[in-house]
Amino acid sequence: MIKKSLIITGGLIGIIILMQSCSDSPRRTPGWEYMPDMAHPVAYETYLTNGVFADSMNAQKSPDGTIPIYQGMLGVESSYMPFHYPNTTEGYEAAGAEVKNPLTIDQDVLDEGKRLFNIYCAICHGEDGKASGHIVTGADVKSKFPPPPSYFSDNLLALPEGKMFFTVHYGKNMMGSYAQQLDRIQIWKVISYVRSMQDAYRASLNPSVSSSDTTKKM
Repeated sequence: MIKKSLIITGGLIGIIILMQSCSDSPRRTPGWEYMPDMAHPVAYETYLTNGVFADSMNAQKSPDGTIPIYQGMLGVESSYMPFHYPNTTEGYEAAGAEVKNPLTIDQDVLDEGKRLFNIYCAICHGEDGKASGHIVTGADVKSKFPPPPSYFSDNLLALPEGKMFFTVHYGKNMMGSYAQQLDRIQIWKVISYVRSMQDAYRASLNPSVSSSDTTKKM
């Protein structure tokens, strides 16, 4: 008896569904939706506003300290890696002792370092590295800035590359920060080029010592 009732009930439901699907009523609707969230997402649109976040903006900034890692960059020295040394005297000394140039120095690195140096650094330091930049020297300069030390002074010849990076990243004395103009890798390329100029200077003083030998001693 129960089985017969189920068959009759099922048949009636089938007839109703069939009649509904064949209806010529002008009211056209899909009826019930299965998993409607797939067709009508509840996620916020990126550039619209909402009443949930404090600033009402859907497009929120990344948390402080977030590092963009692009495909193929994981495990590779990245231009966007943070510099973890504070802008203090202690940070400067620590960087000098611990931070090393991660690049493999080749001609491409030196060529790009020279190009960037001539754009951002030569204006004060001079293309020759002897503080001959056109805003610190020349009779036509009306408001001269104090010239920086020559790269071939004893102090800068002995300056650790970690302190050089720190100085470019944060700025020092009259020199401002270049962290907005040069990313991490670009700074190291500039430093690599400056080191190559210093090596050439050492070699000119003592031709019997090659630049590779002086680099190893450093």
